[in-house]
Amino acid sequence: MPEQYYSGECSEFLVVPPQGSLFDDPRKQQEMRQALESRFPDLRFVVTTAGRSRFAAFLVIPILGVSNQHRPLPMLRPPSTRRLKSICVWLTRFLENSQHTCH
Repeated sequence: MPEQYYSGECSEFLVVPPQGSLFDDPRKQQEMRQALESRFPDLRFVVTTAGRSRFAAFLVIPILGVSNQHRPLPMLRPPSTRRLKSICVWLTRFLENSQHTCH
């Protein structure tokens, strides 16, 4: 069965910060979300450290749709490589700036 997409590109992302205590504070997560949405005003972000494990780098997951048990729902188009790269570059700079302000 071919995949069905809505006409638009996804505009919501789940962001999991890297391991370490820097982003364990919910206020820092909120600060990151607000800064992301300020930098990318057409996008929405959920920043969370909830889950089993975190990694050495940011994990950015595009939200392409919702699960439905009864019938498959159309999904949004994945973000362009350019868009993902710009988010990841911004997150790397945010991390570097955050580490410098904590010392």
